[in-house]
Amino acid sequence: MYIDVHCHLSEAEFSEVGGIAQTIQRAGENGVGLMIVSGCEPASFEQVKEIAETHEGVYFCVGFHPSEAHKCTRGELDKIRDLCAHEK
Repeated sequence: MYIDVHCHLSEAEFSEVGGIAQTIQRAGENGVGLMIVSGCEPASFEQVKEIAETHEGVYFCVGFHPSEAHKCTRGELDKIRDLCAHEK
């Protein structure tokens, strides 16, 4: 089994190839048993959490890319901390 430890899934990017569900299904058919979808900016945090909650074998991580860390606010750090407690 393979694990994709850093993937970016969004409806806009994957709508042309059948959407997120079909992309995850094809990954599974090709030996990818687990996927970790990344949220690298606050605007994507809820979206990646929802994708993980909706799809078995999909987990999420959130944070700031190191080159963007200087933009991080206290409120965003609190949100990251809260999301770290999520089961997925």
